[in-house]
Amino acid sequence: MHAFNHDPLLSRFVSEYILSELPETAAGLEAPDTLNMLGCAYCKRYEQEQNPSDLERGMAALEKGVQLAVRPSDTWRYCVNNLGNALRMQFMQSQNPRVLDRAIHYFGQLTEHTPPDADDLPEHLHNLCSCLLQRYNLTHDQADIDRAIRAWQEIRRKTQATTPYRQLYLENLITGLSMRHVLTHNFADLHEANQVCKELLQELSPSHPERATYVEQLTEGMVKYYRHTGHNSDLRDAMRTWEHLIEQTPKDAEYLPALINFYVFGYLERFAQTDDEDELEHALHWQEYALSLCPPGSFYLPQCQYNLGTGLFLRYCNHDPSGAPDDLDRAIELLEDALAHIATRDKRMPNVYRSVLADALRHRFERTENMADLAWAQRLEREIQSESVPE
Repeated sequence: MHAFNHDPLLSRFVSEYILSELPETAAGLEAPDTLNMLGCAYCKRYEQEQNPSDLERGMAALEKGVQLAVRPSDTWRYCVNNLGNALRMQFMQSQNPRVLDRAIHYFGQLTEHTPPDADDLPEHLHNLCSCLLQRYNLTHDQADIDRAIRAWQEIRRKTQATTPYRQLYLENLITGLSMRHVLTHNFADLHEANQVCKELLQELSPSHPERATYVEQLTEGMVKYYRHTGHNSDLRDAMRTWEHLIEQTPKDAEYLPALINFYVFGYLERFAQTDDEDELEHALHWQEYALSLCPPGSFYLPQCQYNLGTGLFLRYCNHDPSGAPDDLDRAIELLEDALAHIATRDKRMPNVYRSVLADALRHRFERTENMADLAWAQRLEREIQSESVPE
């Protein structure tokens, strides 16, 4: 959000022209519109040259404009908005909390005196929220987070997908709710954050560059909420969401395999609850599909190999001692491939990769008595132990 955007003529050329035509100070000026122009011109030049005297002169002109303008005229609102932005710049320069308090005061006044249906109300609320978040970072007063969330919620109600900065508004609401959830452990905030994240994903195009980030954030939130409630209805809701996102995601999207693996989590969770073979078969079907989407060198290739290998090993163990050797052999092959691929990019690979592979190798050794499998498993176990010892 740019400061002084209610004055579209404030290019550098126009700012310099205004400063050349108007007095150097606000002394003697009585027209709020003129004071607003002068204040904005000085603040604009401060943005470009970082001369503190320009900011001081700009703020003096804007403060006088606020005093002389009729509340709540358009001129008064322009002066207040620009003064609030000037105070934000002064705070960035001085880090003086009192300056931030004044900015919050003016933005609060502005939001109270802006018509509810005004196009610029969401922007004014956003500026207020930004200042409240800055003050929270200084004081850790939860009241600031609470107030910011109420304002972000109002922005959400007053905007729609086509509104400028809508993504930023929803993203900030998600951040605020998530922060308060961490502070208070109120899972209603986490649930609302998940709902807002779903809404944001619905409004983004399938090819949006930040979509994968929001998908991961939503997944983390939904799983955490389900873990808290333990309700199957929450798991079903998460799975419907993942299924819908998979349908919307282009087949060549790099993150699609990761999204599919989130979906697989639901099937594996239900299998763990019910021991229903159909749930495991669905999981394996989707894991095969996720792996098929990974080209050589894909970031997600080792994870998909590990996931499918673990799934096949699970099916083998679930049928043990009559488990199909083919499942075990392929599981070991996939787990070894995953280990090899991840070793090329991570010096400290996750020990879970080694652990599952060692377990699978020991199972095959019990069946075949192949000493090479036992030796390989023992080596992996030594590596796990050596990495677990503090340096």
